[in-house]
Amino acid sequence: MFYPQYEQSYAPYIQQAKAASDIMRCRTAALGGHTFECEECGHIVVRYNSCRNIGTALCVRVLIRQFG
Repeated sequence: MFYPQYEQSYAPYIQQAKAASDIMRCRTAALGGHTFECEECGHIVVRYNSCRNIGTALCVRVLIRQFG
């Protein structure tokens, strides 16, 4: 990831650092998730939790659909 280098060079504001952290963690194991298993074949799918930060493209789309 390039963010640590960016952070050392530019010293982002606290809001920017939080948004960057949310974006990097969004829909990863860092935020936890849920597993779903197909009852027929046993295939397992993992769906990771979102950060719910409006700065991330996927989360803002979900929020717009939810509260639109």
